[in-house]
Amino acid sequence: ASPIVTYSYCKIMDYEGQAKAERLSNAIISACGAIGIVVGWVQQRFSFCVYSIFVGVALCFLITVPNWWLYRGAQMKWLDSGMVNKYWESKRKEEEAEARQKAKGKEAAVPAGAAKKRH
Repeated sequence: ASPIVTYSYCKIMDYEGQAKAERLSNAIISACGAIGIVVGWVQQRFSFCVYSIFVGVALCFLITVPNWWLYRGAQMKWLDSGMVNKYWESKRKEEEAEARQKAKGKEAAVPAGAAKKRH
């Protein structure tokens, strides 16, 4: 495979591109549906409505399914595993500190002689 082909397929559609493709497909199908309803109503043929929807779906498939360059504009920068591990370690320490604070609060709330009295 040539480097040009490999490069064009190595980038994938990002989240912003997915949102852009969805908005575009909604607009295309809505426009084709509206045009089909108007033409079908004027011509008094329901099949025009159905065919226009089919054309809209096929057009959306050709425009939004391939990984076009306009859907790959903002690539995500991934975090390295070290930063993720630091984040989860800090979260774990915070939870342990909160648990210790709650345990100290419960010990202080119980009177000294109340825990020993059992019948």
